[in-house]
Amino acid sequence: MRVLKQFRERQGIGFWRRELIAGLTTFITAVYIIMVIPTIMSQAGISIQAGFIATCLVAGVGTLVSAFFSDYPLLIAPGLGLLSYFVVISGRLALGFHAALAAVFVAG
Repeated sequence: MRVLKQFRERQGIGFWRRELIAGLTTFITAVYIIMVIPTIMSQAGISIQAGFIATCLVAGVGTLVSAFFSDYPLLIAPGLGLLSYFVVISGRLALGFHAALAAVFVAG
């Protein structure tokens, strides 16, 4: 794999320590999203547990895809802007979260 080859080439003094600190810093700065998104999604009628699992899966899979295919150290997670659109469509317009999910899917 390309990623493993790059890790082997970059191994030097302090490389693993720097990578660990960078990973922990990224995790700590973004962990709030795991708590905020399920809470906002619960206003649309989705259970907090389902929102939590979906948020973790999307963030994990998106980050791994970014790491392995683009070779950039990016954290990918759901955005709050589209989430507010989702809550407005499902809650305030009383369409339900199924229609809101369909609207988000169509919007891309």
